[in-house]
Amino acid sequence: MYRMSNFSFDTVSALLKKVIEKEPSQPNAFLSEKDVEVLLHTDSQVSPLEHPMADEPTFCYPYSPLYLKIAAQLLKWTKNGSSECQNLPKFYMLEENEYVEERNRKFSDLNEEMKGMPTLWSDWTEDERIFKIRSIILRLGGKRGLMDLLTVRCTTGTILQFPAPRSRLMAAFDAPCNDKSSLTQGARALTKHFHRDQKASFWGVASGTEAEKNEHARSVVLKIIDSAAWINIHQLPGQLPIMEVRHPGGYGARWDPNGETFRGFLEPMQPEGWLNKYRH
Repeated sequence: MYRMSNFSFDTVSALLKKVIEKEPSQPNAFLSEKDVEVLLHTDSQVSPLEHPMADEPTFCYPYSPLYLKIAAQLLKWTKNGSSECQNLPKFYMLEENEYVEERNRKFSDLNEEMKGMPTLWSDWTEDERIFKIRSIILRLGGKRGLMDLLTVRCTTGTILQFPAPRSRLMAAFDAPCNDKSSLTQGARALTKHFHRDQKASFWGVASGTEAEKNEHARSVVLKIIDSAAWINIHQLPGQLPIMEVRHPGGYGARWDPNGETFRGFLEPMQPEGWLNKYRH
């Protein structure tokens, strides 16, 4: 095989794409054909940044295609000598428990190897580079490792599923709440929810015309999505599965696992918060 000397985002992402495309045909494959479709899906919502995936902040609901976000994380890891996934923020009463230690160990064990990758890159053929990238993913846990690189959390009840495209989340949020109103599902949910924050510091005030309520609600959910520090797709006993996305301050929003139905807003977790209906 021919050799390529450049170690760059474009090269790493192109080879990662090949790894993903070939994975379902591998013995003991860690990705299904459906997983490949999700990882390579190109969304109608593209990143506004000049070099989208390379410059996209770590804590942000990922733009599609998801494999580009993963490639960007791998590239940053080689440059920094450690992965940002080793220092994910903690949230009160949202526990990953022993998985935090497991995730940190998996990434720490690979730090030196990742740091040396750019130096060795020019000595490897394309096939050797593909083998190395797949080997790293396998050592991170296969599909679970890819989810870690997308900063998707792992708690009790977590479902091993990649996050839905942003456009699907926003389409569900912007869907009309009924045939007789222009109010969106998201705006309707916010009009019922915003009063819980009695200082109006995060949700603001949902008032005005239906168009104004829609615009305000959209700005709120984008504030959550564009700085998402907690993404979890999970199911608790006796409850419907959900995808939960939270802002660093703990405020959040949730959808069904496929992002097709918006299910409302979330307050930061509080001890015995149900006693005061999470008002604060």
